[in-house]
Amino acid sequence: MVESQVIVISGDESICTGEQAALHAEATGVNSIGSSSYSFSYTDFNNHPPFSGGIAIDPDFIDCNWNYDDCWAGGNPPSAGYDIGFSFCFFNEEYSNFYVGSNGWIGFSDPTNQWWTTFTATPIPNTNSSVPKNCIFAPWQDWYPGVNGTGPHVFYYTTGSAPSRKLVVYWLDCPLYNCQDNEHARGTFMIVLNEGTNIIENYLQKKTNCPVNPEGATQGVHNTDGTIAFTVPGRNYEVWQAINEGTLFEPSGIIWYQDAYPGGLLLGYGPDIVVNPIITTPYFAVLGTCNGNVVTDNWIVTVNPTPPDPVITGQSEVCQGVAYTYTTQTGMTAYDWTVPNGQITGGGDSYDYIEVIWNTPGSVQVQVTYSSAEGCPALNPGNFPITVNAFDIPSIEGVEEICRDETTIFTTQPGMQAYLWTYPEAEWISGGGISENFVEHRLSR
Repeated sequence: MVESQVIVISGDESICTGEQAALHAEATGVNSIGSSSYSFSYTDFNNHPPFSGGIAIDPDFIDCNWNYDDCWAGGNPPSAGYDIGFSFCFFNEEYSNFYVGSNGWIGFSDPTNQWWTTFTATPIPNTNSSVPKNCIFAPWQDWYPGVNGTGPHVFYYTTGSAPSRKLVVYWLDCPLYNCQDNEHARGTFMIVLNEGTNIIENYLQKKTNCPVNPEGATQGVHNTDGTIAFTVPGRNYEVWQAINEGTLFEPSGIIWYQDAYPGGLLLGYGPDIVVNPIITTPYFAVLGTCNGNVVTDNWIVTVNPTPPDPVITGQSEVCQGVAYTYTTQTGMTAYDWTVPNGQITGGGDSYDYIEVIWNTPGSVQVQVTYSSAEGCPALNPGNFPITVNAFDIPSIEGVEEICRDETTIFTTQPGMQAYLWTYPEAEWISGGGISENFVEHRLSR
């Protein structure tokens, strides 16, 4: 039974405004993953096949300016290309033949009448007609393999057994133009194509510069129309050197789109991506396979709005030792109240209200934070300033001893309100009202 070819996205389903979402796509049942994209990494230089043996390419170079300079080769006839020895997938197309440019590249399209023998490297991607397409740069630079009959300098061979064969193309002690007599300005490097995995290995035993002409060099892969490229960081037509270095270009095949496929916005390549939606947005992972199929999956990231900042209501002028209630917006989650110098007697954390007895006079501030029902926190806490007035204990002045049926007056601090007098076993005479700071009464027993 043949396993179905599928791609499945996983990751963040719901985020808050301003957050990022991480998505991952996993392909299963795909025997020949396409190479719509490549991930770059370094590998151990000592893994390289031998820089020896094979068939010399130099005698096959054609369209040369002179002496095997700025040329290409493809065997006999040249337009047919050399036999890879197995089927190799490059940018979602299967190839069985390859071509070689003297200036450090191999490709899979017939260079006849393409004007790809230019010696000058450029940044890629590049749609200019003189820039080699559908190729691997290892690196592209002004190499000069035919100088003074010192070659051959370029070779290829296929090694190993199916299904793990390798095509090896290498430049050995190859001179640079303008430095053909400088033995220290020579390059030895290799491209390896792997059967089955379609991984591209690139080994640089020595990549030099010409002291009199330190030109830029490009190391990477370039698609068939010059619109997509993946390069080694810092090596897209920069001036650089390398010794005993191994690199890999590994096909991931996955392309990410936003809003729709086809027709959506292309976001990036590879199994993982981080997105920054500002509204609820669909994303699509698309995998091309080298058998011509396309598998897709889609994923919606819901963007939940940030709730409004909390607003606290309640009494701002309070008395020490008295209980007060403060409230904020209902329907939220994760309420978190901060109450300095107060005793919580009801509500509090996890509630949209709080009851407080203020213990210490002075200026204080109630604070609350919360999150929406979807778990998105408010940007700022709610703050409510409060003045706690000191509790003034009443003092009463009057006689301490009286006889029954005697009349006497008791007074307390003036200028207050809500006076409440209590005088058991006494008969009221005058005063004692809610606005009066005295009471006159007669002791009745």
